[in-house]
Amino acid sequence: ALVTSVRAQVDDTPALLPLLARVHHAAGYIVGMGTRTQESALPLHHYHEMEQLARLIPDETQLCLALTYQGDMLRRRGDLGKAVLYLEAARDKAPKAEVSARGNAYQLLGRTYLLTKNTRGFERAMAEAEELAHQITPEIDCTRGQYNLAAVYEEYGKNYGMLGQPLKGMGYLV
Repeated sequence: ALVTSVRAQVDDTPALLPLLARVHHAAGYIVGMGTRTQESALPLHHYHEMEQLARLIPDETQLCLALTYQGDMLRRRGDLGKAVLYLEAARDKAPKAEVSARGNAYQLLGRTYLLTKNTRGFERAMAEAEELAHQITPEIDCTRGQYNLAAVYEEYGKNYGMLGQPLKGMGYLV
């Protein structure tokens, strides 16, 4: 309902385009959290709309988030090749995005690289995610706390466990 309401107002007030992009972000996230992996079309639609708006505005932070979450939904669906393309685009097409958006993209790229058996890519992406997590300013964090140093360390721990290196993983969790 919120998407419909804001979209209806955009024609009269184009300055609401950034708000509409954020509303699509919220809608995609909420729907994605409550959606089975096989039913990812609606969250993907919201993130695609967000991407189009971010390119129109232009807003690199919203673009980075849109590409990141499209990639993550594709990863959840098992389309790893396409997921990597979107996540790498989030990394490459929005270098001026807010720190937390870029860090979130790197963390999810690392997760996806690991699933494609690209251990070196996983380690590089996670090192960048960790570095960026140290630079977050909570007052302007566009991920609203979803991406942070604890999330990065949890990702390291979980993934090193999957790689058969539980002691290395525990080093990040303790």
